[in-house]
Amino acid sequence: MIKTKLFQAINHILDQNDWMQDELLEHKNKTITLRLLENLFDIQLYISENGQLKVTEKIFENTANLVIKLNTDSLIKMIFKQEPQDINIHGDMKLAKVINEILKKVEWDISIEIEKYFGIAIASYFKKITSLISERLKQISKNIAETTVEYYQEENKIFAKGYQVKQFNDEVDQLSIRLEKLKRKIQEIN
Repeated sequence: MIKTKLFQAINHILDQNDWMQDELLEHKNKTITLRLLENLFDIQLYISENGQLKVTEKIFENTANLVIKLNTDSLIKMIFKQEPQDINIHGDMKLAKVINEILKKVEWDISIEIEKYFGIAIASYFKKITSLISERLKQISKNIAETTVEYYQEENKIFAKGYQVKQFNDEVDQLSIRLEKLKRKIQEIN
């Protein structure tokens, strides 16, 4: 039951992104298996006659044209439109390239779904809350990065501060000038 609802939700998202039909039309009737954590969970996809990508409960086993194996970290990165790592791809590489590009472009406005089921008021609150959370997460990430850099500049002295780099460069320049003067004096003496 839960799996069926999940598949319906994924198909709904895919239906909202019908622009992908043109890109997938040359791969119609091909099948794709997305495998999470070595057979923990498989999502079976197929490309319909009209080029629309769909999720199905039918199992393709070893007949899928493309098998993409990924771990949960890679899946999360894909959802948040980041470059995933640790992905194994077997099968039709042209199809894999097209699917990769499509997954980068897929859009899902969850507030439309919330509005449909719970009304416009709750959807607007949801949108406000998610934007506030997003801004707060960005600020927290920025603060963590700044604190980390400051720690390595002040405590561990791994990163140099701007004025320290300038001071070092000035000292190197002074040493170069003094070395040149010393070379001239040695040449005068000889």
